[in-house]
Amino acid sequence: MNVQPAECDRQTYSDHVSTESLGVFYHRKYTASVHRELGNRLIQEDRFVFAPYMIPERNDVSFFGIFDGTGGPFAADTIQNTIIEHMVSTDAWKSLMTAIDSAETGSTKIRQLAATAMKQAYANADKELLELCQKTDEHYTASTGVTVLLIKDYIVVAHVGDSRAAICYEDGGAYVTRFITTDHKPHSPDEKRRIKAAGGIVVYSKTRHATTFLRCGDYLKRHARGERPMQIQYSRAFGGKELKRCGLLCEPDVSIYKGLHQHKALIIASDGLWNVFKTRTAFTIVLRAHSNGMCIVLIVHRHKGKNPSITLVESAIMKNTAESRNSDNITSIVIIFNA
Repeated sequence: MNVQPAECDRQTYSDHVSTESLGVFYHRKYTASVHRELGNRLIQEDRFVFAPYMIPERNDVSFFGIFDGTGGPFAADTIQNTIIEHMVSTDAWKSLMTAIDSAETGSTKIRQLAATAMKQAYANADKELLELCQKTDEHYTASTGVTVLLIKDYIVVAHVGDSRAAICYEDGGAYVTRFITTDHKPHSPDEKRRIKAAGGIVVYSKTRHATTFLRCGDYLKRHARGERPMQIQYSRAFGGKELKRCGLLCEPDVSIYKGLHQHKALIIASDGLWNVFKTRTAFTIVLRAHSNGMCIVLIVHRHKGKNPSITLVESAIMKNTAESRNSDNITSIVIIFNA
């Protein structure tokens, strides 16, 4: 299914199905697609927001996000449904919308307002989520978040946790690919210091390779009493009510880039994808699928369609299957900028 702008004009797309694709969305500045697969998991905990026309009265503001839940989908569900509302209700957002249309506003001011709006949106969405968790006894639910705001000629990327964004651009006639987010892990020096200062502890797993967990200091005592104390593999997240007192934050890192036309493509995805592919492989798959006008799974197996996100996600699942590995939930949003 190819969805033209006239057919999905001024809508925000998000859903709760285990496997789905919205098709390819053609914007005057970019082509975007999204796809999500359950993998070998019993529950789909990934959620996404796909809003090419986020604001009805203008066509130069788009918003995309992926939220990878843990401890059930409640946190990811909630953030999926509230993050845009929290963003547009901030004072910084209102100032940003005024500044972005003024020829007199400098780039530095726009960057400051955009970063503030995203940080306030994450904080306010997390506050609402924690209140809902308290009311509904959802003590263990949490979610990562990686979001992309395209506004005028700016790319604003924010994230908490280990869902990632990667970018591709041309330099000297060759494509360069790299991550533009850094995972928030408990063992990172700055994160570890903050966690310990808050009374939390960082534990290295004896059974899972290279995995560290954030726990509260009373974890073992509570576990011995038969309770179910929470632990988590990242140091920043939405939700995680029980761990907020022990150093878990929901303050996003925000990076801002100017010049959509200077970049070739952008991928945001849950860790189910990035545990399989490096950035160069991921961009090779989606750019070839886009240029050939069909999905090419691992550049060998072909099937009908023109959705690079389907190509990418199914390629990851096929690679896991070929190597006898289970697949996590995988969600990918691919944005390919027009030259």
